[in-house]
Amino acid sequence: DLIKRSKKAILYMNRFEGNVSDTLDSETKNFYKRGGQFRSIYEANGNFKIKINNDWQVVSKDQLILLCKKFEKQGEKIRLSDNVPQILAVFDGNTVFISLYDESVPKHERSDIIIHNKRFAGFVTEMFELYWDKSESIESFAKTFIKNN
Repeated sequence: DLIKRSKKAILYMNRFEGNVSDTLDSETKNFYKRGGQFRSIYEANGNFKIKINNDWQVVSKDQLILLCKKFEKQGEKIRLSDNVPQILAVFDGNTVFISLYDESVPKHERSDIIIHNKRFAGFVTEMFELYWDKSESIESFAKTFIKNN
């Protein structure tokens, strides 16, 4: 519903976990059609799977890079970080979604918070920009990964 109501911009910090699809859902497609901009910071470390040839497979760093490149081709701007301390999103500079992430709490027991407050959204946007600036582009991450292997 938050994506459905967004018109301009979504800022998103996330760590992949569980099963991740590389296919856009209809709400995200419609968001792009409305001219929306989607910027994401993803944690480069994680334990998740993507569907490859109809089979869910654990993701290697190479596959992570390919997944992110596919997301970019779909319209998303992406940076990768060693650490995403909290899962959050800012919608049109007005609404903040926070998923209170804690490794010790099972996923089904975590809490989500939605805050409709432009001032708080501005604060979270500034924090997002700080993390964006210290995160790596996909190309930079790929070069570092290749260099270290």
